[in-house]
Amino acid sequence: MRNLSVILCLLLVATTVSAIETTEDTDFRAARWGMTATEVYELETLPLDSSGYDYLTYNSILFDEEVAFTYGFENEFLVKATYEFMPWASSKTGLFNSCKEALIARYGEPTDEQLVYHGSSFPSMSPGEMESAVNDGKLELISEWETPRSTIRLYAGQSSAWFPALVTLRYAAPEER
Repeated sequence: MRNLSVILCLLLVATTVSAIETTEDTDFRAARWGMTATEVYELETLPLDSSGYDYLTYNSILFDEEVAFTYGFENEFLVKATYEFMPWASSKTGLFNSCKEALIARYGEPTDEQLVYHGSSFPSMSPGEMESAVNDGKLELISEWETPRSTIRLYAGQSSAWFPALVTLRYAAPEER
């Protein structure tokens, strides 16, 4: 029974890692930087949720959480893409850590990491206190990876007083760095 549990856990991690990783021939999901919106639309297997002159947005599940992902275009070509987890995600810090573990498995250790505390001095915090600080806009968690094909930025926090705390995972073409 223990072996079955270990196998199921490994399958879950492998499935989740493959959902966010790229191949040698792709930059985000099945797309490559420089594709047009029409090419990305024809390639994407999920139904389109919304679109505009410079974006295509879809919805999916990643790490057992609802996520919107958006392809961003400049001068008609794909230059960035972002997974944005819904604000009601169960644990922002837990989700951040799950994404980070999957990214480390794929790309190695982050090239940059930051804990940005909006207060007088950074206190020692328990995991529950960290979660509260992220949700209250007092703490931002940031990890970044530089790869030959992309810059990847994982973020948890509240980027504006007008918006709830979110977890985002952004991929950008080298020109967008």
